Amino acid sequence: TVLIEAMICGKVVISSNCPTGPYEILKGGQCGVLFPVGDYKALSAGLQNLLNNPLELEKYEKTIEKRVLEFRSDMVIKEYEGVIDEKPSINN
Repeated sequence: TVLIEAMICGKVVISSNCPTGPYEILKGGQCGVLFPVGDYKALSAGLQNLLNNPLELEKYEKTIEKRVLEFRSDMVIKEYEGVIDEKPSINN
């Protein structure tokens, strides 16, 4: 949840692309910088890119403004309700 919390605070997120959610939260890198796990050179390059390209930083800031709306409690509750209401498929 720390990625979402940072985004709600208006911060651009840089995250390793571990298999536990950053890809989905950051929409494949559209809403923040993803780098391969353990690749410190890619992390450094991502940081350098943001520091040296204010337009890139601004692009992410605008994108996360819209993305965080998808994590509002009413939206998340609707998602949970949809999952709960799904009928299991029975394969014969």
